Amino acid sequence: MINRDAFRSCMALMPAAVHIVTTGSGLERIGVTASSVASFSDDPPSVIVSFAENSASAAALKDSPTFCVNMLRAEEEGLADVFAGRTGLRGVDRFAHGHWDALDTGCPTLQSAAMSLDCELLDRKFLAGRVVLVGKIVAHRIDEACSPLVYQGRSYRRLAA
Repeated sequence: MINRDAFRSCMALMPAAVHIVTTGSGLERIGVTASSVASFSDDPPSVIVSFAENSASAAALKDSPTFCVNMLRAEEEGLADVFAGRTGLRGVDRFAHGHWDALDTGCPTLQSAAMSLDCELLDRKFLAGRVVLVGKIVAHRIDEACSPLVYQGRSYRRLAA
């Protein structure tokens, strides 16, 4: 079996889009930077998201019936750092950065996002210390002309639009 360090080195080579996954409203908003987001099915249109079960945002995200996946633009590295906890901001204070509104579920939606997927929870699993959410997409917003932010080689990268 591959050891943890070798696995992490292999996965560091795999490019992944950078997202902020959000839930809640008002003073109960929560958000976290995530790269573990993928298409799940087109019937119904759905995505899969995973994050560490012991993360500060896990409690709110794992118990919420709705969430929004916001794919960041290439120029939003600073916002990714805010929601990854690298600036020391926690909870609702993170939402002072960026411009936020809501789609159908009421979850925070980043107005500048390359893409936002507003989701209702279809299923939730706990596997290997991870929370895995499957969400049915009930609303979306997209800007196909932008360049997305990507994480690869343990740093942010930009793709041409």
